[in-house]
Amino acid sequence: MPDNLADLSSSEADQLARDLAERHRSLAAAAAVGRVGVARAEALSAATGTPADPGGAVARLPSAPLRERWGWRRAVRFARERRMYTPEYLRLYARFLSHRLRHPHVDLQGMVFLGRRVELTARRHHGRLQLGPWCWIGNDNKLRAHEGNLRLGPKVVMGRDNV
Repeated sequence: MPDNLADLSSSEADQLARDLAERHRSLAAAAAVGRVGVARAEALSAATGTPADPGGAVARLPSAPLRERWGWRRAVRFARERRMYTPEYLRLYARFLSHRLRHPHVDLQGMVFLGRRVELTARRHHGRLQLGPWCWIGNDNKLRAHEGNLRLGPKVVMGRDNV
């Protein structure tokens, strides 16, 4: 902005006025969006019963507890008690271990039973594939996460030949 507005020509003054009006409109829109955001945060705080801190921001809820970890001893005891040591189960364990070793970027969050010719693909640094514990994935299934997240929770059962 020039020091002396009297030195501006009429076209320069018009351009300066247009620039200032545009700047004012953008700041007014940003302020309106901010007011709506604060109102939503206050409504959410009131609905959930969580107090807002003195600065006006909503206090965060505590994160959900992580899933319980079994450990290999408890898993072996569980399998022995339920007679999960037949040749078919041993093949399923071998497939699980081979998938875990060949695809470390796929998050297997527990024992996952995989059928024959199952394809688990997650594009590194772009896609994320998570399989919860005790999932059963049937023969010829293909689970692919090229971008974004694909998550199957605990105890999901998929039939065969799904893509």
